[in-house]
Amino acid sequence: MTSHADNLDLRLLLVGGTGRSGTSFVYRQLLNNREMVGFEEFESQLFTSNQSLIDLYDRYTRSYSPERFNAVCRVFSEQTRARFIALYRKRPIRRVFRERQIDNALKDYIQGLQQDRMTVDNLQPSFSQRTARLFHTLFELDDASDAETTLLEKTPHNVLFFPQIRQIFPSAKIIHVVRDPRAVAESLMRQSWGPSSYPEAFTWIRQIL
Repeated sequence: MTSHADNLDLRLLLVGGTGRSGTSFVYRQLLNNREMVGFEEFESQLFTSNQSLIDLYDRYTRSYSPERFNAVCRVFSEQTRARFIALYRKRPIRRVFRERQIDNALKDYIQGLQQDRMTVDNLQPSFSQRTARLFHTLFELDDASDAETTLLEKTPHNVLFFPQIRQIFPSAKIIHVVRDPRAVAESLMRQSWGPSSYPEAFTWIRQIL
């Protein structure tokens, strides 16, 4: 059987790279293009957090059990809801509307995946389509007037999961930002949370590169 999810064409461009490599700069420049849609100064962490979409996809397609899948769904929904609703903390009226919208989208997403898991033969397209519909709501793509709009998402640690992301969205475009490691190390050491020496900084960078 085939999925009942809408056949959405999600144009997705992901930006990733080691911290302090210039991912934010590249992201801001890309957002100046009117065909790009994204939230400024926002990292969704949808693919990178603990119990992320990567974990959800793995539980859904390869190591499924109802208990484990539901546990990942619960954490993923809670994290996603908190991050996206926080975008509207300074806009209380808009926040009330978005809370309801996001809650309904996450509920429909999880219920749709559970339904498809029992009825669909090919799980990858089902997961991709359900996730595309969720992204349309989370990033307010339904409000975009141009069908050619591309969703732009920047979380530096996306770079660690590009192969897994491509399993979910095979047509996703990816930008891996690379900066001279010496400049990255210098920038890292100026951060309050960063390493305190060049050897520590280069060890950190190698783990990402």
